[in-house]
Parts: sequence; structure tokens; C-alpha cells
Amino acid sequence: STADGAKAVQQTGGLPWTISTTSGGAYVLTYTGSGKVLDVNASSTTAGLQLQQWTANGGTNQQWSLKPTGDGYYTIVSQSSGLVADVYGRSTSDGAQVVQWAANGGTNQEWQLAP
Repeated sequence: STADGAKAVQQTGGLPWTISTTSGGAYVLTYTGSGKVLDVNASSTTAGLQLQQWTANGGTNQQWSLKPTGDGYYTIVSQSSGLVADVYGRSTSDGAQVVQWAANGGTNQEWQLAP
């Protein structure tokens, strides 16, 4: 989808996201299929809230930290909520929700960054 508010989901073979850096050192993740950025709706701090794509607005709800896990993967941490991007329920299925959740060291919270 190219719509503001479209839910972030896990998808095999989907288009990639690009990563850029803000002047403050945070990261912005942009979906190449829409030009929209990964967003925490209304800067919510609710665990389990599904992440969305939205038109870039420069807010902290669209800014992320990338924390290495030490095994070639990263956790993606919201600057507004402090919660991490998480594949809900550890699902391996296409269409699984990508939500924000408290960091727990699970592999469903680890993301591989590829050039």
C-alpha cells in the first residue's frame, strides 16, 4: 500500500526499506514501495501497537536507533516510545504484524540489515 497509516507487516520478497540518518543521529526507515516512513502512531507507548507507514514529518515517532545484537543482527528501537520493532507472536508467516514491544532478546526482535 502507498496509503498513510498502512500497517507494517512481514513479507517475503517485498520491496526493501532504506535507512537514512537524521542530523541528530537517529535513523529513518523508508519503504521504497511507497516513499513513506516507519511510524509509531501518535507517539504511542503502548506495547503491541502495530507499526505503520506514514508521510515523513520529522517527529521522534518516525526516528529509530539501531542496536547491534552481536550476531550480525540489530534491534530497531523507537525514539519516541523506547520499544522495539517485533514480529508479533514470533510468527514466520507472510502478513504477520510488525508491532512495538518491550525488548526481550527474542529473535523476532532481531533484524538483518543488508546493503
